[in-house]
Amino acid sequence: MANTVIRLQTAQTRDLLPLAIRSAGTYNVDLLIEGNSLLSTVYVKSISGTVLVNYHESTTGRDFGERKEIANHPVISAENTLNPSRITVTPFHNSPQVEVIVTGTAEFSVYGTVVNSFATDLDAALVFDGSTFVIDDNKAIPIACYDQDSGKLFFLRCKNGALVTDPINAGDPLYHDGLTISTPGTEQTLVSDVVTAGKTRLISVIKISCFQPGTWIARNGSDIIGSGRTSAGNPDSFIEIIPRRSLAALSNFTLKFTARTGGPATDVTYHVMATEI
Repeated sequence: MANTVIRLQTAQTRDLLPLAIRSAGTYNVDLLIEGNSLLSTVYVKSISGTVLVNYHESTTGRDFGERKEIANHPVISAENTLNPSRITVTPFHNSPQVEVIVTGTAEFSVYGTVVNSFATDLDAALVFDGSTFVIDDNKAIPIACYDQDSGKLFFLRCKNGALVTDPINAGDPLYHDGLTISTPGTEQTLVSDVVTAGKTRLISVIKISCFQPGTWIARNGSDIIGSGRTSAGNPDSFIEIIPRRSLAALSNFTLKFTARTGGPATDVTYHVMATEI
């Protein structure tokens, strides 16, 4: 069918397709617009098939060139005609085209309002707090921070609605917790494992508890990264590592404890708190 050409100025509302009964087919409207956004509304009074409203433009002009899809309304059928369908069509140049594909028969109208305001883009990006992100529908303005040491910008990220300010909260949690019986005078290995390939491990807290005198040492390979002592009067020995200790991929982490010779065997509990990113 031949295209209809409609001119729309800023803040002007027009029927792109007036309310009428239309049979199956494709209906095209060329728009010449003074503005950068279009609020498009489709109203369906009655329908026996479906109505699909697409917006597109040609990359090198209205009549030729590669077609570029801009936006489209959801397919409208008899099951979803209770409320008008509204979408914001943006961004485009000044001559988008409307393509309406009808199956069966439908009585409907398509109309639009043109604005020349960035606020329309913002309005289209608004979502409710706690909304599930839909990658094809949701848009938002990213907030970034500048890392002066690396000279790079990084997007701010959050977990469960809270900004992550400590990298220990950004990765996959990793815990080593256990209970063993001491062997006085003998070094015992409490933890020995390898950092996951392709990951960096950040260690935040190491804690050892024993009512008998003893010493503990944490190592990254052969490098000592933490140590401490336990005793009857001070059974809990721990360190919180700030800034976080970073272990490279495939590094070997060990935690060992040695109870003093001559003492009785007793419980030794240990906790290592870390994350891998």
